Amino acid sequence: MHEELVMASTRIVERLDPIEYRALMTAYRDRICVSEHALVRFSEKQRNIYKDDHIIRLLMQENPRLVGLQENGRHAAFFRRDTGYLRIVFAVHEDVIEIVTVCINNELPRI
Repeated sequence: MHEELVMASTRIVERLDPIEYRALMTAYRDRICVSEHALVRFSEKQRNIYKDDHIIRLLMQENPRLVGLQENGRHAAFFRRDTGYLRIVFAVHEDVIEIVTVCINNELPRI
């Protein structure tokens, strides 16, 4: 018998208050890392623009248009850009925030 793998959705199920988001970023200020495959959806040109330190700086310094908790337990922050919304998906672990995916979305998700 084959077991089906059921993946949790990346659908936003809960909006995170901007004050809670800021507190989370402050608490993990020096403990944010970018996973080695966070940028796999980007072209080489985009990877030259969105380097690890740039992505971390976005999370720390800019105010996202939306931050939400995904069904899979990860957070997603959406930053307005000329090309749409930069979506930064991150996992909050006990000792570090790990940025797991960065991609461009055309619009903000509906909650």
